[in-house]
Amino acid sequence: MQQFVSVKNTHPDCIVLFRMGDFYETFYDDAKLVSKELDIVLTARGSGERRAPLAGIPYHSLEPNLAKLVKNGHKVAIVEQLEDPKLAKGLVKRGVVRIVTPGMVMEQSMLDEKRNNYIMSLYTHGDQCTASFCDISTGEFFAATFQNEQLPAILARFSPAECIVPASLAVNVEFLNTLKQSDVAISTMEDRFFRLEHCKNQLLNHFKVHTLESFGIELETQSAGALLSHIID
Repeated sequence: MQQFVSVKNTHPDCIVLFRMGDFYETFYDDAKLVSKELDIVLTARGSGERRAPLAGIPYHSLEPNLAKLVKNGHKVAIVEQLEDPKLAKGLVKRGVVRIVTPGMVMEQSMLDEKRNNYIMSLYTHGDQCTASFCDISTGEFFAATFQNEQLPAILARFSPAECIVPASLAVNVEFLNTLKQSDVAISTMEDRFFRLEHCKNQLLNHFKVHTLESFGIELETQSAGALLSHIID
């Protein structure tokens, strides 16, 4: 349970699927949510104040259940056993091996082959927005600048599965309502990942170039660099 609590504290916005033997277990509020979303039995471990709600899925049925959770807009942290339990001395080491979000899906069985699965990042410059898009299943990556009032049209055109916004923008009720109306999963990143110098260096290093001029981006640098940081991390 200490291992689980440690992971949950590090990834509070994720459902934690915690590998224990032949099952991925969930605990507490995660268990209640997973029980409802996947229509599985909610049980419990312990008693009294230590009673912990529990819901698990067999390891061999991870993919279809993961697909349901992600399709419903949830972020999932997958915790695996990092050593053979038979060889472990004491507690088996466990760690997060992957975080799956609606825009970070790679499995073909979880994708619609007839449409792109875009993850989008959004940044504002006064009355203008910059947005960058990536489909990690194809490698497609592009950016655009538009007026703030055009955001609904951009969302309708590209139908992103997930949108990354800086923490400072996440308090803007108007923007959040616009995003929620388009049924896109919203994720926040610390503002430091959107700082111009950081974003510029991220793009230059990743694409192994000395200048961004050939990409034709200026205002879009911050949304593009932050999106790249999110994908790489």
